Amino acid sequence: MSRLTAFFSSNKTKLLFGFYLVLSLTLTLSYQTFNQVRLLHTSGGIGAQIHETTSHWRDYFSLSAQNEVLRQENARLKAAEWNQPMTHQTYSGPYRAKATRVVRNTFNQRDNYLLINTGTKDSITTDMGVVSNLGLVGIIEQTQKGYSSVMSILNSRSRISAQVNRTGHFGSLVWNGSNHNRVQLIDIPITTELKKGDTVATAGMSGIFPEGILIGRLMEWKKSADQNYLELEVALFQDMSRVRNVYVLQNKDKISRDSLIR
Repeated sequence: MSRLTAFFSSNKTKLLFGFYLVLSLTLTLSYQTFNQVRLLHTSGGIGAQIHETTSHWRDYFSLSAQNEVLRQENARLKAAEWNQPMTHQTYSGPYRAKATRVVRNTFNQRDNYLLINTGTKDSITTDMGVVSNLGLVGIIEQTQKGYSSVMSILNSRSRISAQVNRTGHFGSLVWNGSNHNRVQLIDIPITTELKKGDTVATAGMSGIFPEGILIGRLMEWKKSADQNYLELEVALFQDMSRVRNVYVLQNKDKISRDSLIR
């Protein structure tokens, strides 16, 4: 025991140095391990944020692509619906629908127009009809490669054949410029028996629109200035200040049809 005590007494400086050396090495290793763990968590958090952001944009573009597929499928289904005549007899009609979006729209001018993001590269030509899920929108007036201008039904030069569905009487759909939620159906025979709430739809006379695309609901009517016809006030189903997604109607038989009419 005395020898052990003598050993510690003679070597206490070396032993104390060794103790502090081991302690310092232990603390250093522990600190480095802590930093490595913290760095791992930090880099992992940054990586997760980057991954989340990347995933968000990937999902966004994927969703956009899926939406485009759904829009085109809806266009196909709408075309099938619009190709049915008012008698609802099944037949293969000439109309095809191209889904597109409105990128500019005026509705408070005397002559209003819309701009859509499809053009000649999409086989869009002048005198094609434009409709929405809710109803009539207008007619293609000018086209370029990637865009087309649409003469809105809210235009002083717009004239589209339309009819009262319940009676079958047809006339010309025009706009008097007073209210963007209403249009007028003129040249209806004065003997027509009308009811408030009658629906008005396209008559399909021009080949631009098929028969039966809804336009609006009859609100009131009066005699024309010459007292020979009725002028109908029609409330639009489509709010023309909120048009976004539309369809361009392509009638594959229109050229041959027009050649016979001329």
